[in-house]
Amino acid sequence: MVRQEPTTADNPEAVEQFVALVAGRIDASMQKVIAQTEEKISAVTEVLPSGRIELNNQNQQEKLIQLFILLRTLMALPPAYFQNRTLICEIL
Repeated sequence: MVRQEPTTADNPEAVEQFVALVAGRIDASMQKVIAQTEEKISAVTEVLPSGRIELNNQNQQEKLIQLFILLRTLMALPPAYFQNRTLICEIL
């Protein structure tokens, strides 16, 4: 049996009720998804450190920038590059 949704030609009030019903169901589903997502994100952020790095001087900042540049360079290399190689020897 196929259910037919009301059309504006049949009954405009029925269409409004149908739209309100669908919107209510969508809203309830979205609220549920949002609540679940917030719970999961809260759980993850509680476990992870804040990411705040305190630097005491310019030298530490320069070393940290060098580290980030090195990591970016290493991540850009293809995985085949690291096969049968010792990473420390390559860097030095």
